[in-house]
Amino acid sequence: MARRTIRLGPLAVDLYEPEGPPRCVLLYSHGFGSHRQGQKVIALGEALVAHGAAMIAPDLQGHGESEGEFGAITILRSIRDLLRCAELPLFREAPRRMLGGSSFGALTALWASVDHPELCERLFLIAPAFGFIERHVASYTPEEIERWRAGELARIERDWFSVDLQNDILLETEERQVAELAKRLRHPALMVHGKCDETVPWQDVVGFFRDCEAPGLELHLIGDGDHRLTDHLPTLTEQLIRFAGLIA
Repeated sequence: MARRTIRLGPLAVDLYEPEGPPRCVLLYSHGFGSHRQGQKVIALGEALVAHGAAMIAPDLQGHGESEGEFGAITILRSIRDLLRCAELPLFREAPRRMLGGSSFGALTALWASVDHPELCERLFLIAPAFGFIERHVASYTPEEIERWRAGELARIERDWFSVDLQNDILLETEERQVAELAKRLRHPALMVHGKCDETVPWQDVVGFFRDCEAPGLELHLIGDGDHRLTDHLPTLTEQLIRFAGLIA
């Protein structure tokens, strides 16, 4: 496998590199509670290398082998992780640059692209986590929300992780609205989403497309796909290679 690991400040980062100069480079962010060596990340990296392209895949702070506290995660902290990776010559000097990610990582890539539009030319996004924190907040009573806002930790439990979240991500979510993101996005983007996603309803992604006027938007819905889409790796890699312009 054409993969090597480096340390970049607090981050553990995997570089997927072809033998020659890469045709393009994807800076890819994993999902909330995941890590850089999940099935999707490896499959995408290997597919890119096979087509003469490269991928940079960090563990976000608080995840995998990177430093930091998981419970202190925010979109802004995660964007800063991507900006650190974007300084690598492999990305900075690439002829074409893409941002991508899965779930929370996809949401991070979207916000990074609107906050720093010079970073990339297009986006590849798997099940972007629109409304993730908002849906969690909706399960709380007003008193619980106020205690979280005041500094009490909030517990989130999933099959593959559990975390006590600080209130920074709540306060940030109140500022970073999906409607504002739809207005500000200017890059072409491909979103791949499962219609059986129980974490982020596919209708939320359709709503984003309805409200967004960015050029070159594409949506690929997978009828039996769940949120993680690990049962559809060939579809994910095929869509990435096509959207990246790596096949005729």
